Amino acid sequence: MSKRGKGRKPGWDDLRNQIDGANPAGYYLLHGAEEFGRNRAVRWLFEQLAPSAARDFNVETFHADGLEVERLLDAYRAYPVMADRRLLTLKGCDRLSADQCRALEPMVTDSVDSTIVIVTGEKVDARRRLFKQMAALGQAVEFSALYDNEVPAWITRHCREEGIAIEPEGADVLRIYVGPHPRELASEIEKLALYVGAGHPIT
Repeated sequence: MSKRGKGRKPGWDDLRNQIDGANPAGYYLLHGAEEFGRNRAVRWLFEQLAPSAARDFNVETFHADGLEVERLLDAYRAYPVMADRRLLTLKGCDRLSADQCRALEPMVTDSVDSTIVIVTGEKVDARRRLFKQMAALGQAVEFSALYDNEVPAWITRHCREEGIAIEPEGADVLRIYVGPHPRELASEIEKLALYVGAGHPIT
């Protein structure tokens, strides 16, 4: 595959740095074809942002399939219980109809400071006002399918995040045998780390 264009889009590192270095945004729109990275980012954001107190009242997950729009809007406007914020997750947002997206626009036109929303899906229509405003007011990260030339950097970054040492030659062998498949790469890295043992690099 060819290399990507020169324009740099926000990525996984930007997401981590924003959470680590500042107050969280009100919206996180995570989309793209690379499902492993997208789901991993959702889990990481949940761990960082979910209030520790009264989670049964302050944390809710919704799915686009069968979504009750008014119920989601009511949950968005609800006050936190014994915590400083609420956290909502909307999964499969690419399956929202145009009418549902319009009905959900009050979330971005009449926002509240006490609720954070994580919205995730595959192919998102960025022209829709709901998603456009979420990206403008919060943070949007696209998880695109890996190109061959991006695999070594992905391996190095993943190992660093997992506290695993890997030599460049080891990363290159993984690239050759596994290819641009994040889920399979992460699985093989985990196996190799167990095989070489703690404190030893993958060579």
